Amino acid sequence: MKGIPLQKGEKAQRSHVGECTRLMTGTPEVQDDVRAPLGEFARLNWLDGGYVATVQEGLRGHEQLNKIQEMTRLLKGLSEEGEQLGGSPESENFDWTAVYEVASQVIDEYTERADKIWGQLDNLNRRVCLWQDSAFQMDTHRGFLDVNRAEKWMDLKERYLGQKRRLLTQSVDEIKSTVAKLPTT
Repeated sequence: MKGIPLQKGEKAQRSHVGECTRLMTGTPEVQDDVRAPLGEFARLNWLDGGYVATVQEGLRGHEQLNKIQEMTRLLKGLSEEGEQLGGSPESENFDWTAVYEVASQVIDEYTERADKIWGQLDNLNRRVCLWQDSAFQMDTHRGFLDVNRAEKWMDLKERYLGQKRRLLTQSVDEIKSTVAKLPTT
């Protein structure tokens, strides 16, 4: 795919817009007058070797992707062998059951892992619920003990104040009787 040349005014206007976009977003500027194919342009401007290597390194650890790559490599090898032997790819009898078995195995493995993860998540949820319930029970018990302690303290204070009132009343009565017995002059 080749780029379409632009007229002078249109080219200058798009260049200005592209520069503003590049300054705002920090991404490479898309040039409209590029005559290289789009894939080549993207490779030169966005995909450097480090980025591709990082993505590929991250994908190498996935067993399912490795199995699919192996299956694709085997299919390519069979296709190339058939072409070298002179047979056409359409006329060859291909073992689709093997492809189905590999795909089925990948899906089964994925399902097994997903079920295992869901089981772990379910177990974790149960443990969290138990923890929340036990924390609620402990808080309730602690609150109950605090209320009982406060009630006992108030009861003891009321008894103490009642005893002080009785003593004060007795003292007042004794003072009254003593004052009444005093001779008046």
